[in-house]
Amino acid sequence: TEQVKMFHEAEVVFGIHGAALTNCIFMQEGSTLIELHPDIEKHGSIFNISYYNLCHCFGVNYRFMGCKSANPDERFHTANLFADISGIEHLLDTIVV
Repeated sequence: TEQVKMFHEAEVVFGIHGAALTNCIFMQEGSTLIELHPDIEKHGSIFNISYYNLCHCFGVNYRFMGCKSANPDERFHTANLFADISGIEHLLDTIVV
């Protein structure tokens, strides 16, 4: 219940790729989800477009930022990520709230 309320009241949600971002279905139309996702560098890796699709269905703006993994050999679901601060600033500047 708390997560539903937080996502519903947020104008912008910024999070790392994972199941919790499914709560974007509770966001209000016109709000924005920014997903941090590991860069796809290794052969056989894929980019999951689930949250893009959910946002599109519910009228939520979707932004994506690829990040470097601290350990490229670790699964991206558990790896620490390095996000480019200037890239984050640029993404935030593109959002009209």
